[in-house]
Amino acid sequence: MQLKQLFAAVAVATATLLGMSAAEAKRIGYTQNCWNGDPSSLITQAGHTPVAMNTSYGSLTASALAGLDGLFASDCEVLSNASVDQAVANGLVVWFDDYYGLQYRSALPGNRVLQRSLAGYGVQLPTVAPWTTGPGGAASPAGLNQAPRYTGYTISSLPADVRVLATDQSGAEARLISYAAGRGRVVVSTYATSCMLPGGACMQWIWPETGFPAAVQALTTNLFAWALPPFTSCGAEGYTGPKLTLCRQICEVDAPSATLANRIKLYTTIYRETPPCGL
Repeated sequence: MQLKQLFAAVAVATATLLGMSAAEAKRIGYTQNCWNGDPSSLITQAGHTPVAMNTSYGSLTASALAGLDGLFASDCEVLSNASVDQAVANGLVVWFDDYYGLQYRSALPGNRVLQRSLAGYGVQLPTVAPWTTGPGGAASPAGLNQAPRYTGYTISSLPADVRVLATDQSGAEARLISYAAGRGRVVVSTYATSCMLPGGACMQWIWPETGFPAAVQALTTNLFAWALPPFTSCGAEGYTGPKLTLCRQICEVDAPSATLANRIKLYTTIYRETPPCGL
């Protein structure tokens, strides 16, 4: 009898874990882009569900964005999109390929205008960071150093709330950044991400013999997982002290909406990031 009860308990626990695993997957939409790069397999590899938007970034509407947790988009001849800005304010996570800079737009997602510069070559990652390794594997430094010289962000000019995730080889220019916008988050790359994705133009006529596309795909997969992770608890995030307390007050305690909004504002002001539960 005790053995049967043990097997039953294991079965229930397994079913619960499987249900939790399925519930953790988030819906990430992706728009059409001029490079024809397809991020769907990378989104799946990161543990999320890809959703083809079948439209350009500039044509996205509030109704099209409804139900999405994240969005991958490129700057190929797009305009700033007020619907995306509002969705980010409400909690949407956006990964944006900003290879061309502000040539076709007036602002980045979240309605942010950042100073561009001519970046040096390559992409240099921190030695230890959640986006350097993950479900996409290790992003090869040698492969990333094949990145072309184009544009980036002069680090000294960036606002204090912009987090630099990767630089050029000189360390003076940001090639990959992240910032909070309302309840959401924006991750911006400047090294032709879309062109390096499966089916992308660069996979056919430029750099196919280098390790650059594979390194970019590994890094992008890790970024999908890092910026939109399944939340379990504040303790599981490794927080301690005041940060743990405030995180729990936001993510693990029911509170009136006005109180919650004030706590989120305090959290983002102090820690320069959105709460781990995605609020």
